[in-house]
Amino acid sequence: MAHTTRPSLVARTLSLAAALGVLACHSLTATPSLAATLPCTAAAAQAVAQPGMTIGPINDLNPALPAVPTGALLVPAADSTPSYCLVTGSVITNPSTGKTANFGVALPLTWNNKFLFSGCGGYCGVVF
Repeated sequence: MAHTTRPSLVARTLSLAAALGVLACHSLTATPSLAATLPCTAAAAQAVAQPGMTIGPINDLNPALPAVPTGALLVPAADSTPSYCLVTGSVITNPSTGKTANFGVALPLTWNNKFLFSGCGGYCGVVF
């Protein structure tokens, strides 16, 4: 019996990664300063989001992180962590069923031109 893969799951995971990458990179590439590019608001993030992506609060954000009631929150610097814009929301992963995946993106206010995407294929339990 041949092993079958689930290309739709792989495609949806890659689509989510690409959508988050576009959101993060679009927010950061115009200038090294996010503050100079876009305000840290849900409306600004939604304006650059891909179709099928909704910026808003999520119910599975890591409880160690601050709550994000609107989908975007300016988090001030603390200790060695610089300030950043925390954006949360969901993206449609399967248009035919309407299934979604939640996400969180921490966009630095000053960017070092590096991008890291990390995911766990739905087995995390919480975002971040």
